[in-house]
Amino acid sequence: MTDITPPVLVTLASGHIRGVGLRVVELSRELGVPVRAMVRLVNERSAQLRSLGAEVVADDLTKMEEVFPIVRGCRRIYLSISLSPQYVEVMAAAAGAARDLELIINMSIYNVSFTSPYEATKSPQHEEIFNQSSVPVTHPQPTLFFRIPLLWDLVAASIQDLGKIRLPFGRGRFAPINSNDMAEVTAKVSLDPAKYKEQILELTGTNSEDIKAIAGEYAAALCRPVEYKDIPLYTFHNKVLTSPALEIHTHTARHLRTLRKLYAANKFYFSSKAVKGILGQPATSIYNVIKDPSGGFPIASRTP
Repeated sequence: MTDITPPVLVTLASGHIRGVGLRVVELSRELGVPVRAMVRLVNERSAQLRSLGAEVVADDLTKMEEVFPIVRGCRRIYLSISLSPQYVEVMAAAAGAARDLELIINMSIYNVSFTSPYEATKSPQHEEIFNQSSVPVTHPQPTLFFRIPLLWDLVAASIQDLGKIRLPFGRGRFAPINSNDMAEVTAKVSLDPAKYKEQILELTGTNSEDIKAIAGEYAAALCRPVEYKDIPLYTFHNKVLTSPALEIHTHTARHLRTLRKLYAANKFYFSSKAVKGILGQPATSIYNVIKDPSGGFPIASRTP
């Protein structure tokens, strides 16, 4: 009798959160791994998942009665949801539904103990739900993703119009990570559950820099002058985060305000070599992400 390889469950497979889920599906299918892709809505994105050979299911992960059928038959799960007030509820539902699992890869938030509005202790609630259960889990903790609107669409528009990056980040240092690196780490971890279970993977870019130095990377990649202009908090809160062009939900905007305070206070100065340790190569630099013509940055690089 031929053994059937259980599918990997990938949540938020077609969502907007930095494109990690879709890339995890692509990488897993390239490796010949069966994938069950969970989506909230059946649309053109879910059709793209089917074209990759994934089984597509549309369900609400916050409802326990819908979680069990989604998880059934899967041995490994990549768990990621959009920032929302239901985050902890989803963790509890997933932990309750998990049976005979080899690994849950629970994408957390780097330094989440500073950022989560739902926890009152140093240990994030959603991680504790898994840690106190018998579920084998690893917690990848990516720092700020480079492709979020603040560092992608907003910055591109500001560079195009003014030649400046306008944010209230002060001189805080951080090392944003490319979403493709996060996806490659996830795919690699899912292939070796025993090696990575019960680990926290602090995933950052290669170098920790302040936003002025990061502006220099934009300038070098785009072959044009780019300066950093620190803006008042009022402008950031009441004009930038409410811009219709960014389409930022209220909860996400609140999260970004919190992140802004942390970066300005230099709480995210840390950079790690975890990406290199797992993938065998350094995390992608900001320069290379922008310079890559297939990366989709809204501004094309000028000819030197």
